[in-house]
Amino acid sequence: MLRFAVGLAALVLILCGGLLGVISWQFGQHYGLPLDAIRGDLQQDIGFFCEQQALLSSDPWFHEPRPESDAGPLLNPWVHGRDLWGVPEGSPLALPSHLPQDSEAFESWLALAADVSMLDFGWMRQLHAYDRWDVLRSNPTRPEDRFTRPDVHFVSPLQLWAKSSGCCMA
Repeated sequence: MLRFAVGLAALVLILCGGLLGVISWQFGQHYGLPLDAIRGDLQQDIGFFCEQQALLSSDPWFHEPRPESDAGPLLNPWVHGRDLWGVPEGSPLALPSHLPQDSEAFESWLALAADVSMLDFGWMRQLHAYDRWDVLRSNPTRPEDRFTRPDVHFVSPLQLWAKSSGCCMA
């Protein structure tokens, strides 16, 4: 009986090994060429990546000392007012009306031919005093609404500014 159990276990192991071999071969047949192409692209671009990384690391902005502090107290009043989609009146994050007001309408940002050179990005200088915005611990919603209200869009104003800063660059 013991011999039968050992033989059966050996047969199962051999069959599992064969199955894994077939699966591996199929995977290689199906994904081998695309993965080889990606591997070639990565090997070709690694030098450029390293050059760019060295260039970025030499920029003094990345070496400026910043205190460890949360930007929530600064950003929260700017991003969330009574209207769940808009910013409070007087917020420096309010965009002029000639720019798209919906961060989800990406096509309108791609086709935009508006002059954004008059936008004041000065509010970003104030962010240099902070190293993060911990939206899980410090966001503009009430604590009881943080995980239950999907209609609170306090990040949208920042998405709009990100799109406006890059929409018309050559």
